Amino acid sequence: MDRRLDTEELYRYMGGIIREHGGHLIEIGGMADHVHVLTTVPARLFVSEMLRKLKSNSSKSINETNPDFASSAGKTAMPHSA
Repeated sequence: MDRRLDTEELYRYMGGIIREHGGHLIEIGGMADHVHVLTTVPARLFVSEMLRKLKSNSSKSINETNPDFASSAGKTAMPHSA
């Protein structure tokens, strides 16, 4: 059975996670095997902590709704200050 991941739904979900933890989603997009996220991270959180929250919550949701989907274990953050 071919189960396609609804990327727009995933992006909305990830935006909600970011907002829930005080961030602001600026841009989101990606490819079949990864997602690019540009977001603000509140000063009270380390970037690594926001990534952990984003990765763990989105992975859990994906695995619950798409059990055949294999998520990548890698994550990278490239902090930038304006």
